[in-house]
Amino acid sequence: MLTTAELVPIATDPDRTVAGLLALEDDDALEQALADLPAGVAARAVCVAPSLEQKTQILWAMEDRQRREALEFVPPALVAALIQNIEEDNRYLLGDLSIEAFGALLRLCSAERQFYWILTALSFTDARANALPLMLPTHQLVEIFLTRAEWEIHVRGLGDFPIENTRLPSDAFRDPAQSLVDLFGAEGFLRQFPVNDPDLAQAIQLILDFDQDRYVDLIRSGLRSLDYADNHPDEWVELTETPILLDPQGPIDLVDLSSPLPEVAVEMDGAGEGDGAASWMVSATPSLALQPIGSPPLAQMEAALPPAVRQRVADDLQRLYIRQAIAEGGSFLRYDLERVARSVEAYLLLGLEAEAGSGPERHAALVSQRP
Repeated sequence: MLTTAELVPIATDPDRTVAGLLALEDDDALEQALADLPAGVAARAVCVAPSLEQKTQILWAMEDRQRREALEFVPPALVAALIQNIEEDNRYLLGDLSIEAFGALLRLCSAERQFYWILTALSFTDARANALPLMLPTHQLVEIFLTRAEWEIHVRGLGDFPIENTRLPSDAFRDPAQSLVDLFGAEGFLRQFPVNDPDLAQAIQLILDFDQDRYVDLIRSGLRSLDYADNHPDEWVELTETPILLDPQGPIDLVDLSSPLPEVAVEMDGAGEGDGAASWMVSATPSLALQPIGSPPLAQMEAALPPAVRQRVADDLQRLYIRQAIAEGGSFLRYDLERVARSVEAYLLLGLEAEAGSGPERHAALVSQRP
C-alpha cells in the first residue's frame, strides 16, 4: 500500500504520483492512499489523471467530505466533462457541489444547455443536488425554462385560464397563479395543465413537489416576461439583428474561472526539520488533462519543446479548447470536445506555418520565443 511519504512527489511530479495511485488495483488501498491527502492535493490528482475514467475512479475513492472539498478546486469545465460523458455514475457529483460551483457550471454554457444541468440535478433523489436549481434566482430559472417552447405554452395557458368560472372567491382573482396551484394541488396540477415536453414536465413536477411557492413565483415572472415581449415586439428584432460590441472575454483559469487555487501547506508526520520534507507546497495552478492534442504536427511540436515551455503550451491549449467550447454553447461531451480541438488546432497550425513555415522544429522555436 502507498504511504503518505510515498505520495509526496505529487508536489513536484504529479504524473508519477497519479500513476502510483491508479496502479493500485485494490479499492481499499486507493481509498487509504487518498485519505492521507488534503483536498487540494487530491484535486490535483484528479486534474492530471489522463482519462475521464481515471479521474472518476479517484473522485469516488475519496471520502464524501474530502470529495466535496476537492471539487471546489477542480475546474468547472472538467466537472462538466465528467458528468456529461459518464453521466450514469457522475451525475451524483452534483450532490457534492456548492451553489457557487453549480453556478460556475451554468456560466460555461448557453441558457439552452443550462436546462440540461437543471434537469440532471433533479434526476435523482438527493437533497443537496435537488436544492441547487431551487437556489438559483427566479429570473434565471425563467430564462432557462423559456428556451423550451412548451414552457411558454404552459405559462400562457395558465394566464388565459378562465378562473372566474371556478367559483373561487373574488380574492383569488388578485393572484391567479397562486389560486390555481391551491385549487388543483401539486399532484393534479399537470393533469389540468399538461406539458408535452417530458423533460420540462419532470422539472416542473419536481419543483411543485419541493416548493409550490417557488413554482408560483416562476409563473408570475414568466407571465411578466411574456407580457413584456408582447408589448415590445420590435425589441427582439433589434437585439437579434443589431450589431453590438462585446468586451474581450477574460482569461480562462484552469482551476477556476474566477479565482486561483490557494496554496496548500501539508505537514508530513515524522519528517525532520531541514530535510525538505517537513513542509511542501502544492502548485497554485495544477495542469489539466481534459482534451489531448489530436493533431500529429502539433504533438510533434510539443515534443520538441523544452519541458517548462511544453507545460505552458499544454496549459494554453487546454484554455483554448475550453474557451471555444464555451463559445459554442458549453458542451463538454467527448465528440464536441474533439470537434472543438480540431478547429482550434487547425487555426493554430495555420498561424504557425504563416509565421515560421513548415516543420515541428520551426514551430517549436517560434513558440519558445513567445511569452
